[in-house]
Amino acid sequence: MTRALLLTVRFYDGRYHGAGDWPPSPARLFQALVAAAALPGLNAAKQNALKWLEKLGAPTIAAPPAYRGQNVNLFVPNNDMDAPKVGGDLRKIGKIRTATKRIRPRLFDAAVPLLYVWRFDGDESQAKSMCDIANGLYQLGRGVDMAWAVGEVLDEAVADERLENYPGAIYRPSQGSKGVTLECPQYGSLKSLMERHEAGSMRFHHIRDEEGKIVRTEFSNAPRPRFRSVSYNSPATLLLYELRRTTERGAPFAPWPLKAAAALVRTLRDGACERLAPHFEGSGVVDKALIGRDATEADKKLRIRIIPFPSIGHPHADHGIRRVLVEVPPDCPIRSDDVAWSFAGLEVAEPVLDAETGEILSSPVELVKADDDSMLLHYGIGEDRASRVWRSVTPLALPEDARRRRIDPANKRKEAKDGKERIEEERNACRAVMQALRHAGLREKVIGLCVQREPFEGKGERVESFASGTRFSKHQLWHVMIEFVAPVSGPLVLGCGRYTGLGVMATQ
Repeated sequence: MTRALLLTVRFYDGRYHGAGDWPPSPARLFQALVAAAALPGLNAAKQNALKWLEKLGAPTIAAPPAYRGQNVNLFVPNNDMDAPKVGGDLRKIGKIRTATKRIRPRLFDAAVPLLYVWRFDGDESQAKSMCDIANGLYQLGRGVDMAWAVGEVLDEAVADERLENYPGAIYRPSQGSKGVTLECPQYGSLKSLMERHEAGSMRFHHIRDEEGKIVRTEFSNAPRPRFRSVSYNSPATLLLYELRRTTERGAPFAPWPLKAAAALVRTLRDGACERLAPHFEGSGVVDKALIGRDATEADKKLRIRIIPFPSIGHPHADHGIRRVLVEVPPDCPIRSDDVAWSFAGLEVAEPVLDAETGEILSSPVELVKADDDSMLLHYGIGEDRASRVWRSVTPLALPEDARRRRIDPANKRKEAKDGKERIEEERNACRAVMQALRHAGLREKVIGLCVQREPFEGKGERVESFASGTRFSKHQLWHVMIEFVAPVSGPLVLGCGRYTGLGVMATQ
């Protein structure tokens, strides 16, 4: 069973002076742990625990939002006493030009801790030893960044729940080349730090003449520690397709009904699975990545998502689905080019033939690669397309409220709801929307929220029409409008049906 080592780090002050990007890298934390372990003595048991940690994969990091503070310049004397103006005479130190140290800390909420989560299988003894080492941590960053840490060994599900409920940003390691690059421990990191520490005590080397007098002193830098660079939160690969009648002149669009969005996603998903399955026979990779079958909570982050995009953005737009976006996570076990191949040319609807004459009454509808991506702008995709206000185009599927009044089984009479019950139902839906935002990894503050059964645009559909053919009841479906305090980029898909074509949000 997979377990998790969780290190919770808290700062005494909401300032961080360490070099590099935010959040503090796992390599910097590793160095702080080595320093903590070495205080009473770096014995063999502690070395074994640190070597165990450096062999694990890159951790997931949770950190509060941080912003740059005010730049402060400190002027200090230059330490080069061998300068020609001084010649080693301390009485002439005033002739040395002062050096400038620029300090610009990152400011954050000290009440929100940093979390580092490593996942592992097998014996827990080394993880528990790391918890003991973490208890001795006294700083993270520069010498002024005083901090302390607490280590825990948890079930993977408990650690994931902690991350889901975390009020800040989550940074997950990914295979892509974009995103935030952070240094992480690797095999040999501890040894390199010990060699660097030893070399630091021998940085000065005296050069003597034939009589043994010191002629000059040479300085050599200690060797750099060995760490590996890992990309965090690399963006997903986006593949845009169009629904077209490919055998007709001009290959016109073949709009799909908005209320049948879930059926379209299911058709495309099954078609892609059929193409990919022979190449991954027996592995179960395709079922996990496309259908979610036998997938764990961690596998959700690796799933391919099929997002139908109705035509919107104009008062006369009919909201028919003409485009489909396929979102491939950076860590998906199926390569993005293989995914692109599996969807290209998929037949969505077969040609309709006259039973007697064989005449083609309707040409087939196929999925073809899109040449025009302007519709993506309405869904918050593209540079500078982030938006503060979002509205659902297909309704969100939310957990059904157990306290909602139901049909009386005795006389099949539906009890009338009074105003208080209706308000309570909407409040429960709002709470579920906030939970859906956390599940989607969105940590931005919400300042406005509206839920209703009716669409926000005249050409939209009421929520009841989307329930047919899905596992959700009409009572679970809500149209939602959300206003964030800061702009959010798309695509934004929320709710329990976000892998079935429901919960697609568009910018206001």
